[in-house]
Amino acid sequence: MSPRILGTLMVTLMALASPALAHDEKMHVVGTVVSLTADRMMVKDRSDTNVAIRLSAQTKYERDQSPAAAADLAVGSRVVVDVEGAGDSTTATRVRFAAAEATPQSHHEHGGTHESAPQP
Repeated sequence: MSPRILGTLMVTLMALASPALAHDEKMHVVGTVVSLTADRMMVKDRSDTNVAIRLSAQTKYERDQSPAAAADLAVGSRVVVDVEGAGDSTTATRVRFAAAEATPQSHHEHGGTHESAPQP
């Protein structure tokens, strides 16, 4: 097997091995918030796996690289969550997020009509 194929295979296997990423001995969960309560959030990660994460009074929040409050976080927000623990004890130490993406309205939902401009 060529070194290139072997390298590609190893990278692929490592990516599939865990939904969390490790950097500087910290674990991260990257994805989109699919459910949220005062003490728990569910994040759909890049591999379409739902990851349950506990939230605590010590969890720090950052929105668009500025300090934020837990109340600023919403379903649909894209997040990078620093976590500790594993399984049912996975707990967020820091949640970095961007604003939730708006869901585009369909043509019928807003009741308007669009007419094409005449072509020159």
